[in-house]
Amino acid sequence: MTDLRNPNIRAKDISKLLSYKYPLIKWDKGIDDNNHWNLASLEDEKHKQKLLAWLNSKNVLPECEALLVNQSSGQTKFTCWGNVVSEPELYFGEQDFELYDLDLNWALQYKAINIVCFGVFANSA
Repeated sequence: MTDLRNPNIRAKDISKLLSYKYPLIKWDKGIDDNNHWNLASLEDEKHKQKLLAWLNSKNVLPECEALLVNQSSGQTKFTCWGNVVSEPELYFGEQDFELYDLDLNWALQYKAINIVCFGVFANSA
């Protein structure tokens, strides 16, 4: 497996593919200078709007294709950035996930404890 666009790609293939690139991710600033994590809560409308504003601040085109990976279950799913932004309830919930741009320009990680981070691969910055 050398391409995230392969319809038969598995979570372990993605781990192998990204193992050399992962250290090159430049993570966006988080809630303070010491970390790259941000709050990702949908508990009420105010929190949802903050999450949507944060997602929209990443300047990713809605049609940008991405691969969602659930490492614990091994499931993968193709989606696009616009789906994540338009229906965050389908993504930000009780399951950790990683979302990768199919061209490996950026990555998003979500932890079910309601935190999220976003980074750009160094060769794409």
